[in-house]
Amino acid sequence: MQIHYTGVSTYHSGNVATAPDVTVSFGISDYGAISWRIIDDDLCTPHDGIIIDVANTVCRVRKEVINWRSFDFTAYKKLTATVLKDLFESWKSLDTQDCNTMVQELSFALDECVK
Repeated sequence: MQIHYTGVSTYHSGNVATAPDVTVSFGISDYGAISWRIIDDDLCTPHDGIIIDVANTVCRVRKEVINWRSFDFTAYKKLTATVLKDLFESWKSLDTQDCNTMVQELSFALDECVK
């Protein structure tokens, strides 16, 4: 767990500005250096918005982009109906279910259907 507290006021109400908040994160420090800053955006609350920046390098991974305008949604609907039903049935047969595994299986199944 990492505490992101610099003493910058994050609460403003009338003439009062305080910084009692403690912003905490877990796990994102694995991705690089962490910094945070206040944004100048009206959130309709006395609290300022906080942006957390993770690392200062851009990930240069080639990413495949899908043209959703020409995507065959009818075929996708038919395919996912079968794939998701089978996945659901396999989950029902398990005594215990690990949520992380289920999320990975669901993500993989949907990704394969899109491809």
